[in-house]
Amino acid sequence: MKKVLILTYFFPPCNLAAAQRVWSWAQHLHQANYYPVIVTRNWEIPISASDQVLKSTGTKVEITKNHNYEVHYLPYRSSLRDKIFIRSQSARWLSPFSKLLTLITLFLQNITNSVIPHGNLYSYAATLLSKDRELEKLVVSGNPFELFKFGYLLHKKNGIRWVADYRDAWTSTQLGASQNPISKIITSYDRYFEKKWVRTASCITSVSTPLVDHISKVSAIEGEAVYNGFESDDFNKEVTKYDDFTITYLGTLYPEQNIEVFCKAFKEFVDAEDAPRVRLNFCGLDYDKHQSARVASLLVGYEPYYESSERIPRDQVITMEMRSHLLLYVGWKGFRGVIGSKIYEYAGSGTPIALCPGDGEGGEAEKVVRSLQHGGIANSSSEMLKMLRDHYQLFMQGKSPANDKNAPGISQYSRRIQAEALANILDQI
Repeated sequence: MKKVLILTYFFPPCNLAAAQRVWSWAQHLHQANYYPVIVTRNWEIPISASDQVLKSTGTKVEITKNHNYEVHYLPYRSSLRDKIFIRSQSARWLSPFSKLLTLITLFLQNITNSVIPHGNLYSYAATLLSKDRELEKLVVSGNPFELFKFGYLLHKKNGIRWVADYRDAWTSTQLGASQNPISKIITSYDRYFEKKWVRTASCITSVSTPLVDHISKVSAIEGEAVYNGFESDDFNKEVTKYDDFTITYLGTLYPEQNIEVFCKAFKEFVDAEDAPRVRLNFCGLDYDKHQSARVASLLVGYEPYYESSERIPRDQVITMEMRSHLLLYVGWKGFRGVIGSKIYEYAGSGTPIALCPGDGEGGEAEKVVRSLQHGGIANSSSEMLKMLRDHYQLFMQGKSPANDKNAPGISQYSRRIQAEALANILDQI
């Protein structure tokens, strides 16, 4: 079995969605004759708020060996910037100092690893490579994107061939792009290093074909899509649908996602029905208080029909997906390559997906929904209203469809198939 070294910041027991991508490779790469050796940071603190990611965890290296892979968990030591940022959440007077330290760190991290709290991932990986000559290939999964610097340094030091895996675009991202002069300077500065580091990679991978094409224009390195996918075994259980007609949205929102289209349709639907038996769940939305407040402002007066919550355990999320009658996904209009990992789990659950609004012609989310042949795409409130009425009518007639986990098009998004895609890339380099 061939060994592959994987550097990643996120990995279970981290309970963030970002951890699932490399976790799925650990589970399935052995089927393609690869034995992953994963180097990551310690995650002994469950994450329920964003600032908890920055807290120090672990006191020593912990190695967990399984039959098909092994994981090296390294201690994480909060930097001064981390500590000031955490304190500034309750002591607002520290906010200017936190921003200044963040700015300094953004400039220095491209020059020295000493300001990177997880810089020990590089030194530890370098030691592993010097001791274990069977580690001949490397995958670096970002973000944080300074991990690509580690790939560059390991390539220079050991000559190892490596894959730069982008979960999102870096300096070429269109999401949250700021027009602030300082932000533009930082982006230009980072762009230089992104090109320098990634051009030593043998290949880039990302979560969608449009995103791969977009990133390739910056890095000048060809790439292939490796979707996030879903774990088939997670959905091998029998559940009953909720007693009320239930629409579920999982995770938080981004400003670029136009949830307003759906909320307008939902309010019109409630207003038109006589005491509708409907429930709208925003599960995990409260992780981002700004987005939670945004939805609350859109649904003022409709509180009896919806609720939002903090993050909940993954097994409960999967059950909720399967018990719901519709799963809401909000596309990024005009951002064809941006796609959240939740849509693949939606697919695995077999519950119909309501994509509202879509992400435009050629968009990855629309491609997924169309390939599944259940659910639909609504680009306007009137189209979404019709979808709600149609599915509600089926519900009231007792005809709500059973979970269609074997629908045509679903299997291509399984994590086993996506691990095979990564293995093919490793074979080629």
